[in-house]
Amino acid sequence: MKKTKKAISTVVAICLVLACFAGCSPNTAPGNNEATTPVPAVTSPDMAYKDTLVYSHNTDITTLNPNIQNGTNTEAVALLCYNTLLKFDENFEVIGDLAESWEVADDNITWTFRLRHGVQFHNGKEMTADDFKATYDFYMNPSNGFAVASLRQLTEVRVEDDYTLVLVTKEPFGVMERTFCDIETAVLDADYLEKYGSELGNSIESVNGTGPYKPAKWVKDSAVTLERFENYFGEKGASKTIVMQVIPEAASAAIALETGEVDVANGLTAEDVARLKADEDNFTIVKRPTVNQRLFRFGCNDEVISNPLVRQAIIYAIDRQPIIDGLFPGLVEPATCSVSPLTFGYKDMGVIEQDQEKAKQLLSEAGYPDGFTTKICTTERYEKGVQIAEVLASQLEEVGIKAEIEVIEWAAFQTGWQNTPRSEFDMPMFIMGGGYGSADCDAELHMLFGDFEDETARKNYGFYHNDEVSGLLDKAAVTIAQDERLAMYNRVNEILYLEDPGAIWLFDQYQILSTRKGVTGFTYLPNSVVNLAWVKAPK
Repeated sequence: MKKTKKAISTVVAICLVLACFAGCSPNTAPGNNEATTPVPAVTSPDMAYKDTLVYSHNTDITTLNPNIQNGTNTEAVALLCYNTLLKFDENFEVIGDLAESWEVADDNITWTFRLRHGVQFHNGKEMTADDFKATYDFYMNPSNGFAVASLRQLTEVRVEDDYTLVLVTKEPFGVMERTFCDIETAVLDADYLEKYGSELGNSIESVNGTGPYKPAKWVKDSAVTLERFENYFGEKGASKTIVMQVIPEAASAAIALETGEVDVANGLTAEDVARLKADEDNFTIVKRPTVNQRLFRFGCNDEVISNPLVRQAIIYAIDRQPIIDGLFPGLVEPATCSVSPLTFGYKDMGVIEQDQEKAKQLLSEAGYPDGFTTKICTTERYEKGVQIAEVLASQLEEVGIKAEIEVIEWAAFQTGWQNTPRSEFDMPMFIMGGGYGSADCDAELHMLFGDFEDETARKNYGFYHNDEVSGLLDKAAVTIAQDERLAMYNRVNEILYLEDPGAIWLFDQYQILSTRKGVTGFTYLPNSVVNLAWVKAPK
């Protein structure tokens, strides 16, 4: 067997970007495959810290099952409760989590992972390779009703002994290591999976993870309370208790932070962030670049929107700067590609500047010289999602496109994405967040714009199809040489962003956290999901 090769170019690119924004020093060394534990929070010997950390976000989680979670708030809780084979370190280099070491055979499809000994689930049961096999087999089986995209390449999961797991892929998989850092590949207790099946994660009682925290209470639409797992195999959680508090209104969250009811607030408005930033004696603003983007996808099953010329017309009808300056000053940057600069495969194609004459010409060529009537679907779950839709509708009307705005409640919005067949899907344009935790175009674009057999259990929500895009995404996924993968993804991004647009890409996002002064211990992921395991707040 041979040692696996890391995607070094990806790591270098990410670190260079972080160096520009956060003062990180690029580290181009490949490192090794030895597992490490998180760096503990830097604390002051004179500082007294609270037992309970309170964090606010704007919507409740949807599940306590990491394998089917979808959304940053839900993922933040999953990160506290579960572990994966691999993970990213502070430089976004792949290191071991539950795997102590790993290697790939000369066939480039057989991967062997040697697991940590003595890892306990929250109920005290020892984790073994059998738990991974049960987890992956369950979610690889389509009859169970779930499609975990990260597992799509696996053809076999084999247990050699309690601590040796073998994964076999269909073909060589260029992003294997980064994929198995994703929390949707987390291990579940085989006994719990047998007992609860598809209901696992719907209640506290059905959760038995290996993570640094275990859920103690879940009051829907109010809060999730987690308690530190004292037998965690790695660095113990910094706070005894973490409360993930739901505060839907950003203004209310800001007030809660100012009064001390909340220690860390996510999703505050640009106005509140600026005000808190000015009060340096009491508050700190954490700002980090991420892979995340805001976009409005096209529903390509729609008769009008299915025309590429119409989609080109729409992207040239939009002026992104008023949205950025008016709604998110200082919090975002205009998009220059269909993935962010931190994502492997990114190509800088510049901001698409508004060109109304070009938009009208394209509409005429498409057969709609007088425009047409359509619909923009949005939800308040995304910050200022309604206001963005209103700006888009106003700008589209200037070129003859009349767009009705439909505001949909978040749960119904997700159901509409994931479970509506093509013949019934009615979202010609709809808001979405872009950005995937693996920081690689395979996850970000393959799942969202590639082809999948099951149209109702998929992530290609807008039914996008382009033969060249599909072919390149499929080929890149099974290519080991990273320079070849990069060239293919560059071409895919040219098509998606400009030639046959898959969405209106608006802006790249920072992770913005507003904290009480003295809060410390944050660790970072490529996406904007916050990991609170080693965060503590002063009394």
